[in-house]
Amino acid sequence: MYFKLKIVHLSKIRILVLTMFAVWISFSCSEDEDSNLTPNTTQTNWVKSSGFDEGIINSIYTDNKLYIMGANTFYSDASITSTNTPFIFEKFNSRPGWHKLPISNTVLASKTELDIFILPVSGLADENHIKINPKTYDPTFIKFEDIPRWQSEGMGISNSGSILVPYRTAKEGIAENNPSFLLINTSEVNTKIIVTDVKVVNPEIINYYDQVYQIDSFNDFFILTVGNEIIQISDLGVVSNIGTFNSFRSTVSNNEIHSFGINRTLGEVSYFKSRIDGTNRQLISKKSIEPLFDGLEIISINNQIIGFKNDKIYLIEMGSNGMKMTELNNAKLEGGFITSIVLVNENTVLVTATCHVICGAYSKSLDNFFEVKNP
Repeated sequence: MYFKLKIVHLSKIRILVLTMFAVWISFSCSEDEDSNLTPNTTQTNWVKSSGFDEGIINSIYTDNKLYIMGANTFYSDASITSTNTPFIFEKFNSRPGWHKLPISNTVLASKTELDIFILPVSGLADENHIKINPKTYDPTFIKFEDIPRWQSEGMGISNSGSILVPYRTAKEGIAENNPSFLLINTSEVNTKIIVTDVKVVNPEIINYYDQVYQIDSFNDFFILTVGNEIIQISDLGVVSNIGTFNSFRSTVSNNEIHSFGINRTLGEVSYFKSRIDGTNRQLISKKSIEPLFDGLEIISINNQIIGFKNDKIYLIEMGSNGMKMTELNNAKLEGGFITSIVLVNENTVLVTATCHVICGAYSKSLDNFFEVKNP
């Protein structure tokens, strides 16, 4: 009897120890797993705007007004909550939807295969247009540079109303290596646009044939990617070199220009800041590039750097340990092709998209814009 009781006692002790060990293992694994999980955040849907039923290719918000660009439609002082009546400029635009036209609150600029058309935003009417034939200023003109909308805006419009149009030239039947630029300075007089000056800019940038891949417009200058060379062209036609990169993306934040130069061979991104007038450009840091970063459009929302591509939106932070990219909530934008993101009325973020799964414009409050996308 004593021997049997001892065996039972030892069995109970063994079971107790095994049970405690199992509980400890379970707790330890749970703790490790939880530490690697990102907690779910509130997911607020993007809401379709009732004001636009077509594909939108660009937008800006300036002087308390929203300006929206469709394939061949332009909305000035647009509303995101009610019906809008667009100005249709199809007779001044070829291959609508292929190119992404820049937006200005003073001039509307478009082009066909051979001519440039300029209209005043404050007096949008067919009869108010100005037509410019590049051959009048450069007999070697053969065609405009063809920049598709998913790559960049097809031309530039500075905040001062200057228009920069890249084109190709040929001499004695041979195409020239470098693109040329028509720089058109304008002013507005009594709701009319006046062309004050037209310059031909022929910079010697590269010694091989390549094209303009990107144009960014600022207050009184433009930043361009020609081949792998990055240049700056002022409203006066002054050309300066920035550097050599595969891609160079810029945006305005905190009254500074933030730029990101990508070098794919080295696998790094160079981060620059300059004054708002494009002067005093300084290299802030060089970091290993995040694969998702290459190819993003870069903008600023509430002085935060934002990147977007297709239906994805990212918050981009440049910390001491490298670049951090956080994917933001894109609920109801899935499968779309985002073309622009702007802050409207200081409290609403607007996303525009071409017609691919989704179409038109979508909005949410600024407070909800920075929601992290759930895993």
